[in-house]
Amino acid sequence: DGRPLRSLRPRERFGVTVVAVSRTDGVVFNPAPETILRSGDVLRVFGLSAQITAFAERARDGRRRAGLDGDWLHS
Repeated sequence: DGRPLRSLRPRERFGVTVVAVSRTDGVVFNPAPETILRSGDVLRVFGLSAQITAFAERARDGRRRAGLDGDWLHS
């Protein structure tokens, strides 16, 4: 929570592009790199199946290590 989207480096690390961030108060389409991620945000990503899978697995592993759960990432 509170980190800019840029800090994830999704394109550089996984080859995916975040096309939207869904939030309880709406959707941010084509989010800027400076978009601050909030707890509960759901990332919508675009990429090849293998890239999306790698991104999702890494993100889920990070959430498990942090003791977080819930639905937050969709392709």
